Amino acid sequence: MTKYSFDRLHQFAVNLFIKIGCPNDQAIEAANVLLSADLRGVDSHGVARLSGLPPAV
Repeated sequence: MTKYSFDRLHQFAVNLFIKIGCPNDQAIEAANVLLSADLRGVDSHGVARLSGLPPAV
């Protein structure tokens, strides 16, 4: 399994949210929520949720 640092994964999530049209502050908050879920061990509510995002316009 590949492991990524918190900072790298956080930036990836932020960039993804921005790409689909989220304002920067909301993209950061959404990334924070997803990564905090992963850190608590609740993988079903973490970054795995990113696979269900709609394609960027």
